[in-house]
Amino acid sequence: MKRVFLGALLVALAAAGWAQGTFTIRRPVDGATVREVVRLRIPKNSVPEGGYVGVYVNGRFVEAAQLTPDGQDLVYGLDTQARGIPDGPTKIELVLFVDNGTRSQIVNRSSIDVKVDNQTSIAVPASGVALRYRFVPGSERTYQLTIKSEQALVSQAQARLGSRAANFAEQSQTVRVLYAVDNVFRTASGIEGLLRIQGLPDRGKDYTRFTFPGDAEPTVIRGDQFVSTYMRVTDVGREVNSTAPVYWGIDGVNGRSADTSFWAILPWPVLPTKKVKPGDVWQGAYSFSDVDIPAGEIFEKDKFTRTFPARGTFEGVQWYKGIPCARIKMTVALGEQDLRGATNIRMLEGQAVKIELTETTLIALDRGIIVRQELQLNQEALVDAPGGGGGLGGDGGAMGAGGGPPSGGSRRGSRAGAGGGGPAGAPGDDKQFGPVVPGLSDSSLQNRGSRGGGAMGVGQADDDEQDQRGGGRFGQGGGSGGTGRQKMILRLRISQITELER
Repeated sequence: MKRVFLGALLVALAAAGWAQGTFTIRRPVDGATVREVVRLRIPKNSVPEGGYVGVYVNGRFVEAAQLTPDGQDLVYGLDTQARGIPDGPTKIELVLFVDNGTRSQIVNRSSIDVKVDNQTSIAVPASGVALRYRFVPGSERTYQLTIKSEQALVSQAQARLGSRAANFAEQSQTVRVLYAVDNVFRTASGIEGLLRIQGLPDRGKDYTRFTFPGDAEPTVIRGDQFVSTYMRVTDVGREVNSTAPVYWGIDGVNGRSADTSFWAILPWPVLPTKKVKPGDVWQGAYSFSDVDIPAGEIFEKDKFTRTFPARGTFEGVQWYKGIPCARIKMTVALGEQDLRGATNIRMLEGQAVKIELTETTLIALDRGIIVRQELQLNQEALVDAPGGGGGLGGDGGAMGAGGGPPSGGSRRGSRAGAGGGGPAGAPGDDKQFGPVVPGLSDSSLQNRGSRGGGAMGVGQADDDEQDQRGGGRFGQGGGSGGTGRQKMILRLRISQITELER
């Protein structure tokens, strides 16, 4: 009887031991070389109910971790780059805490010694590295752009007093863009590539949805509505020339598609012409889209970008998703004199007076392609806003504040509808969306359509320009207007992340 009881007890203890599991880091193994996100694995049943895990790096507490079940394991991802963990020998420790009802107690711990290598293994010659784009004929790469923006309108007096004003947050949006290398040219000055740039539908669908500035609802864009633009660039990203070929319909008569068209104009960053080493700084250039698609310039111009002075920094090298990359940062600070003659990026009539931009780009050293970009842009623009009352412009008043003049119209779109309205809507046939561009539009994919002002939803435009110049057919403007006008400052903040799809 005693033997039977003892045998049952041993079986129960063994079962309990298996059920509880041993709290130990199973992966990575001790002595491993790791980089980027380290996935630490422990047995799933080693953390009892009411227990939690603390993460320590080189003896310093990082956080109380949320572990994710994965098969028979619990997994914690330690992002060594985001945490700023330097390369070299590193001790990673997981500590098991259990709440006993009054306080938490340490009941177990497990650690490994690893070697962090986020950049050490990427060799940079003593003479520096020549950062160049590599053009492979027929290659195609798709990027996903995530765009977040917010804007505010304040008076000049409020701005002088330091007012931040209320921000009007816009929903984060995502769009996909294709870059294809259609041809490569070898010239006396170097190698040039012909890029075909085109918007794409959502993955697995034949359409995408995008809410353009001033619109209350998203626009459904079919795959056949995306139109290609072509940009010939040097291997450091400087534009040589560009074109947007006219599409001739099957009848051979109409030189433009009857449907709404969407254009992508997304220039690559301009790279330094000389070799650079980590820490080097240079006076460079930054390219913005510079084509007024609503006015039809896309069919008339042979260059689609405008460059401004920028400060370039080679911040260093790093591994990103298994790719050895160079990390460069471009900063742009432009004042009113630099931006003279440029309208503001929201397509309101006005003058851009201040732009601050920071863009960090990861370029694959082995492939010569962009892997990731992160852009932060702040802009202030001086706009001529109605001052006699009225509310924010709606679909046609693209962030217009106040009512418009009591009557009257405009040949260039809908400055005011019958009975007043918001500021002018976009006077356009086409529109671009994507990254923000100072001077002419707020992004780089454009659609053919019209938005306009008008208190009753009817914009004013001459008959011969209603369709061609984008008068406000059914725009919803601001409230009834007064007679005075005042200068207002439009503030815009953009965050954009561009990621290469794998």
